[in-house]
Amino acid sequence: MLGAVVAALGDGAILALVATGLVLVFKGSRVLNLAQGEIGAFALLVVYVALGKQSAPGFALLAGATLLGGVLGIGTERLIMRPLVERPPIQSTIASLGLTVVLVNAAALNGTDGVLGFLPQGQNSYPLTMPPTAGRGSVVVAGATLVSGRLVALVATAAVGAALWLFFTRTRFGLAVLAATSDNTVARILGVPVRNVYRFTWGVGGALSGLAAALVASLGPFQPATMTFTLIGALAGAVIGGLDSVPGAIVGSLLVGVVQGLIKYHFPSVGGVENVAVLALVLVTLMVRPRGLLGGAGATA
Repeated sequence: MLGAVVAALGDGAILALVATGLVLVFKGSRVLNLAQGEIGAFALLVVYVALGKQSAPGFALLAGATLLGGVLGIGTERLIMRPLVERPPIQSTIASLGLTVVLVNAAALNGTDGVLGFLPQGQNSYPLTMPPTAGRGSVVVAGATLVSGRLVALVATAAVGAALWLFFTRTRFGLAVLAATSDNTVARILGVPVRNVYRFTWGVGGALSGLAAALVASLGPFQPATMTFTLIGALAGAVIGGLDSVPGAIVGSLLVGVVQGLIKYHFPSVGGVENVAVLALVLVTLMVRPRGLLGGAGATA
């Protein structure tokens, strides 16, 4: 059972990376970015092709997907979201859903045909098995074996959480981001560069999505809609922890990962029951804490 919990924490850490990006974008622009997962997935597939597909070095895939995810996040903000900035946030959220459909279909159409051709020669359909982006090794933690992809996810989540805490509390631009996410109008009056805040949050969100996609691909077969399913778990974690709290997103996602892992461990033959358990957890949280475990007026990062 300890092994199941350790593995579940690793899976929860991947959800936490996606959820953190969701929260940053939501705090920065009040948009629930439903393309958060697919931005990273598409970035990973493009980097996979650019680096030679099956001959691509794993670490280069990880780094490249993170960087290109950030670029795609900034591009999404500039080309799609900025023209909608004065519109109700629901319109931007719907636009992000449309972007998800476009990216999934673009990846599917570029399987064997198309300009990019994501699949290796001789393979005619998804799923795709990529070179190990986080290595093939494993470590033993408290008597439980943890594969490298989940270990990297745990380390990356801890590093991202610490870096964002330092950024928000120790830098001038971090304080400006907090001001803009609290009240855009007041922030503009005080001279805070709100557009730079939007660009920053979307860029970091995209980078975290690319990192998460590379880690997901290191754990098993990968296909265009893989990160959409990951997004569902991440969204549940963000709601449980609080959509206006980065620490809440991390805590909530780890909790979702542990719940899913333990349910699968105890009921291995009952498919989908872990999703029902997570939904029940979301509903209970919303009834008891409508703004999440760590959300609310006191959420600052």
